Amino acid sequence: MLTWTPEMSIGIQEIDAQHQSFVATLNEMMALFESGNADAVAGPIIDGLCAYAEYHFATEEKYFLMFDYELAAEHIIEHRRMAERLAQFRRAHFERGEHIIGELFVFAADWLTEHLMVQDRKYVECFHEHGLY
Repeated sequence: MLTWTPEMSIGIQEIDAQHQSFVATLNEMMALFESGNADAVAGPIIDGLCAYAEYHFATEEKYFLMFDYELAAEHIIEHRRMAERLAQFRRAHFERGEHIIGELFVFAADWLTEHLMVQDRKYVECFHEHGLY
């Protein structure tokens, strides 16, 4: 399981709430995996995770544009790479019937943790300068 800690907060309420929701979704996914019921509900879990990632990325990217964030292009590339990797997991499940929930959890949890602790911290000062907390 992935535990939300204060160190994971970036100090922007809307985005922290989305990150916490992402953590909760990952933990629900892992709980289903551990219970042996993941295969029965893997499709909706994967679809939900993909949709939520896109929703979250759109939120950040909206602010990149509004605030003319200087590292926006670099950050958006990271978002696209994550979205493509999630799409690969989705195809593995839906098209090839692969059991990917455990692997997806590990990948997404690692990605989210690194992204929060490194990439998202880069825009905090810019967002705060524009009054977003």
